[in-house]
Amino acid sequence: MNNIKKIGFVTTQLVPFDAVSNYICMLAKQLGKSFSVSIFTFTLRDYFVGEILSQRNIAVSFYANTQGHTLWHEIKTIIFPFNLSRELMKNDLVLILTERPPFVPILLAKILKPTLPLVWDFHGITPPGYNRVTRRYFIEWLRVAIAKQLMKYCDFCIVHSNFMKTEVQRLFGVDSVVFPLGVDSIRFSPDVSRKLEENSLHDRFTLLYVGRLVPHKRVDFIIRAIAMLEDPSVNLFIVGSGPERQKLGNLVKSLSLTDHVFFIGAISDEELPAFYNASDAFVTASQHEGVCLPILESFASGKPVIVPDTAAMPETAENGGLVYNPNSVADLVSKIRLLKNDKDIRFTLEKNALEIAARKSIGKTFLEIDFFVKGLLNVD
Repeated sequence: MNNIKKIGFVTTQLVPFDAVSNYICMLAKQLGKSFSVSIFTFTLRDYFVGEILSQRNIAVSFYANTQGHTLWHEIKTIIFPFNLSRELMKNDLVLILTERPPFVPILLAKILKPTLPLVWDFHGITPPGYNRVTRRYFIEWLRVAIAKQLMKYCDFCIVHSNFMKTEVQRLFGVDSVVFPLGVDSIRFSPDVSRKLEENSLHDRFTLLYVGRLVPHKRVDFIIRAIAMLEDPSVNLFIVGSGPERQKLGNLVKSLSLTDHVFFIGAISDEELPAFYNASDAFVTASQHEGVCLPILESFASGKPVIVPDTAAMPETAENGGLVYNPNSVADLVSKIRLLKNDKDIRFTLEKNALEIAARKSIGKTFLEIDFFVKGLLNVD
């Protein structure tokens, strides 16, 4: 056991209600079966402490020695990079799992130890042009610029859709390895109880949105479609939080939809499956998704999806949902109406959804990454 190989995970934060945090936690558990895993992060919320630190081969270190993620913590990784770079160099492989990695310490570690394999598990960066706020535009532009420089020093890039493979080639001019993202079919399944404490469904056709409430997710697009439907038997549940919450709430009131559109807020991983099972379909209007995990969670729950014809969403949806013109609210309305009124189509899509979920398990994804890492490190 003294000769066990060491892998360093580089991330930004491990926080509740975050798909990437859940992914990192599960991947650490998988790789921790064969390797010693050190997770480097700014913050680790209590929610994950038991999940992570109870594992024998997993440890956590904070970039600035103390937990916290402020501008000062970010600056310290730039002006005092040597401690972190030395810690990274102790590993046999460094795996980047964030779109906001501490650039200087990683670069320094790679320069001082050129043989250190550097692998970026890249989940995507929201294109700067999708931000309506100038400050956010600049931040996203800076992330792309930093990623472009750091990607030059990476030995491999992992992505989870063919769309992201094309995106990485376009943005960074590098090739990548595709490991299709799977879903946890134990957590999400048709067997989860439909009972919800909030907002009785009243036998309505219920659409579900799960995700952040930020501009490029275009939740307002979905709300306007509900208004255009003019169908009192249709509900929309919005699960998630973000800076657009008040604006979206005002829109719902202005369109007189308070009896049909319900803001659930951020909920725990334990609560989420019940919302998929209580709904009839998942719907999104997002402009950019590298995969869109809620599509797969909906499939595992036996529910179809309605997605825009953009980014990785049609690829992820396959034949388990309906695809609409992302520039047409009317087309989204027609797809909602079709799914609601045609039970044969809904039955076929539900059947296809379960078949897709059966093919795409998160366990399979992690086993493929585990095999890939073992190959890089010559471990049986």
